[in-house]
Amino acid sequence: MNFFQEEEQIGLSKDELMNLYNSLEVKEFKVGGIVQGTIVSVSADYLELDINYKNNLLVQITQEEKYYVDNMSSDDMKNTLVKVIITSIVDTKNQFIIKGSIDLLKKKELDAELNELYTTEKELVAKVLDVNNSGYTVSVNHNDLELILFMPHNFVDINRNTSNSESLVGKDIMVIVDTISKTNKTYIASAKKYLTKMIPKKMKQLNKNTVYTGIVTGVKDYGLFIQFEECLTAMMYKTNLVEHLQDRILEIPIGTEIEFYFKDKISDKIYVTQNINKSLWDTIENNMELEGTVNSIKEYGILLDLDYETKGMLHKNEVKNMEIKEGDKIKVVVTNVNKFNRQISLKLAK
Repeated sequence: MNFFQEEEQIGLSKDELMNLYNSLEVKEFKVGGIVQGTIVSVSADYLELDINYKNNLLVQITQEEKYYVDNMSSDDMKNTLVKVIITSIVDTKNQFIIKGSIDLLKKKELDAELNELYTTEKELVAKVLDVNNSGYTVSVNHNDLELILFMPHNFVDINRNTSNSESLVGKDIMVIVDTISKTNKTYIASAKKYLTKMIPKKMKQLNKNTVYTGIVTGVKDYGLFIQFEECLTAMMYKTNLVEHLQDRILEIPIGTEIEFYFKDKISDKIYVTQNINKSLWDTIENNMELEGTVNSIKEYGILLDLDYETKGMLHKNEVKNMEIKEGDKIKVVVTNVNKFNRQISLKLAK
């Protein structure tokens, strides 16, 4: 029946019919639009949603949709309010069918959420689910969405220490969404990026009265590299080790746990010690008069031991008319201290 039939057939005037038509809520649906509906029936193949329209919306229960259906309570599945994205509309003279997807909407929401997290570099708590040769699978719960991310081995730790990678499985760690591969929709999490972001804060909190515990990550004949406070790396020179370890420094295995004190911070470099007593290195300055012991004789000058960890260089022009041998005592004056490069320049005391 035409909406505007003769008045005598339906009992309303044309003006009254027009007012009634204008008062109706006319819904427009399009593919890609998001609608909300109540589940009115469930079969093996479809969910049927009442979307407050002349026809209900159908969600075909594919393997992807089944994940969301299975997570609904079977007791009260009917009347459950569900949001879907419209995937197709069939509108012919004979039928009007709207189909939608929960899964595609969730993926759309996940993409939007992850893009925001990537842009803002938000710090997230992630649970490590699994590990393989390439890296880790981690799960992040954010705004009622479960985000599954991949984290390569070299994105886990500041010093790329993956010797005990399986120990992280089941644990919570802090991560930042680091990169996005839009071609295959892979989102990369990075604990390393989070730790790097924490470095300035942790460096400000360093205290010379605190006993720190760290892990040896590198061993050289002149000292140890140590990771501590999760994100900080420090150098402990051989002379700052306890005495019985100084001559056995190369025997210390990587991964050894070690206790120490914060000693000094120069630019972005951290120095630590096991000797709590201050050495000359802590107080040395220009114009100080000292006595040093000849350690070795070089082409460019004389290397002097000023104390157990502090060395200085006396230029060869200062001693060109002197007979000097290792072990000799020489009185000198400090002319320059470069703590960044650990270089001390000396001249003969008058």
